[in-house]
Amino acid sequence: YCLRLTFDSMEPTLKPGDIVLVHYRPDVDPVLVQGRICACLVDGEPTLKRVSVDLRDGRQIVILRGDNPAFQPVIIDETHDLIIQGVVTTLVSRDL
Repeated sequence: YCLRLTFDSMEPTLKPGDIVLVHYRPDVDPVLVQGRICACLVDGEPTLKRVSVDLRDGRQIVILRGDNPAFQPVIIDETHDLIIQGVVTTLVSRDL
């Protein structure tokens, strides 16, 4: 599916207004998409971020990062609900 971005958390890689192609992969294991930009739901709220996985205190946590350094990473542990809906594969359109 295609998704039009509205926020700037992925700048400079992706910009508000860009349209990206998302490969639909509901509930894919975060380990399998590390470093990729993914369309996610965090506690029911949509976001587009890079996914990474880390071990802390023997537990797996997922870290969602924007490419824009002004945004803090989002740490996903057992207190949050994370659903990865798909992986961004292509920038389809950008207004010039």
